[in-house]
Amino acid sequence: MTGRCSTRLSFGNGGIPPAWGSLSIFTANSPYEMKKVLLWLAWIAIFCSAHLRAQEGGVRPMHDTIGFASAAYKMDSVWKRIAIACTMTESDGRAARVVVCPHDDYAYAGHVYPSGLSSIKAPIVILFGVAHRLPLRNRLIFDNFVSWHSAYGPVKVSPVRRDIMAALPEDLFVVSDSIHAREHSLEALVPFLQRYNPLVEIVPILVSAMPFDSMEMVAGRLAVAIGRVMAQKDLTWGREYAFAISNDAVHYGDADWGGKNYAPFGSDTAGYLQAIRYEHKLITGYLVPHTSREKLKGFHSQLVDQNLQYKWTWCGRNSLPFGLLTALALQKSLKTPVLHGTLKDYSTSISRLPLPVEDLGMGRTAPASLRHWVGYASIVYE
Repeated sequence: MTGRCSTRLSFGNGGIPPAWGSLSIFTANSPYEMKKVLLWLAWIAIFCSAHLRAQEGGVRPMHDTIGFASAAYKMDSVWKRIAIACTMTESDGRAARVVVCPHDDYAYAGHVYPSGLSSIKAPIVILFGVAHRLPLRNRLIFDNFVSWHSAYGPVKVSPVRRDIMAALPEDLFVVSDSIHAREHSLEALVPFLQRYNPLVEIVPILVSAMPFDSMEMVAGRLAVAIGRVMAQKDLTWGREYAFAISNDAVHYGDADWGGKNYAPFGSDTAGYLQAIRYEHKLITGYLVPHTSREKLKGFHSQLVDQNLQYKWTWCGRNSLPFGLLTALALQKSLKTPVLHGTLKDYSTSISRLPLPVEDLGMGRTAPASLRHWVGYASIVYE
């Protein structure tokens, strides 16, 4: 990571991150407990360091300049190569209220991004991102950056972020530029949004792990805050603001996953095809054409167990159901038409040849084979 990182960290419970009180380095009497202690100590060090460097504002630098385009000429070239490599699927002109989009390397998933993000016509986009490897639970993570670096220049963070946070109970979120600066799940979407609208403004939100009941409660509170703020500013959902949910689908295989086996159907061609069928069963059974509170609860239970550990390895196991629960709560409060979802594209990192990007100083951050592949779903809700 390059560039300056300015950070302001705040917790809504007197400065003590949730669940820290339940850990004690003096009572870690098993390797598992010691691992938890060491993980929390590492995050304490990050948070303390961030707090000491606290400043107001700043531009968030890009974290992953290999997988994603960090300059205009790179994004222009990626765009042209997508158009050459495949038929680029874009919006039919109708404005989306919610879009689900992948965040994997452009070499693997670049052709999927336009199929969803082109449907966003609103100038303000509220982004729901994956918080990879974050031990924090039951909290949203906002940033304090004034803008984010992107391929075509800085992208402004909308002032409505401040109003939304002010309308939320303080114990539901933290503010940390440090966490956002180390997370790639939202920066992947920004260059595409910026290409469609050079004046786009964003509200970045990372979603930590939550049991479904907590997720529903926090999403409901966020929907109330968003609805109140946007009504005060006379902004219409779909026309002036929209949601974009960052989500990679299944992470599958038995190799290069940190020693873990994510291939319940096997890692041969038959296993691949069976996994793809299961992916479509999840999507059509829970997400499209309509979703609901009950469907999202069922979807969440298919992805994680009661301890929030993977059952089926969707990277967006938190961001996707949370973002859609927020959308459903907002739809209900605004009395707008029922959200109608369309699966625009489903692809994997091995379903087509990777886009050539090495000459642009970009590349691939993970292997792609029958033993290690990722799924990408693009869904548009109007």
